[in-house]
Amino acid sequence: MRGHALLIIPQVHSGQAIGTAYISINMKKTTILLTAAIIISIGTGIFVYERPQDDPAKDSNIEAQKANAIIAINDGSGRTEQRIDINGNMSLFDTMKEMEKASKIDFEYTESEMGVMIESINGMKNDPQKNLYWMYKINGESSSIGASQYKIQPNDTVLWEYKGF
Repeated sequence: MRGHALLIIPQVHSGQAIGTAYISINMKKTTILLTAAIIISIGTGIFVYERPQDDPAKDSNIEAQKANAIIAINDGSGRTEQRIDINGNMSLFDTMKEMEKASKIDFEYTESEMGVMIESINGMKNDPQKNLYWMYKINGESSSIGASQYKIQPNDTVLWEYKGF
């Protein structure tokens, strides 16, 4: 078969090889067409590139993770919890102020050069005579910084407890 060539074309579907096509061509008549087709194919990425598909489930999970936290309050008579939306780089104190604006919590505080001290939550005030104060834990761990310094994170559980120390 003089003047003929065997063209081997891999067949790919969704990134997986599914077979090979063999085509015998007349080199003199198709050289220009074949060269043009290869250049166009490579230029458009047909042989190499398959555009990745977006995963909406993954995007919604990321959105859910960066938007929620739980604020729980244990005043000694029981525990209440509220799931809250968090925005950006807010401190626990900022989050509590937002909750107060939405009538989800009532609290009082004092400010000093050391930060904010929570004085009462939902009417229960700190009692220095009995050594009872509002303290908080993040995800079960006691905090060593004040509520105005702690930046609340996605999926945090904040537990405010009224207890002695």
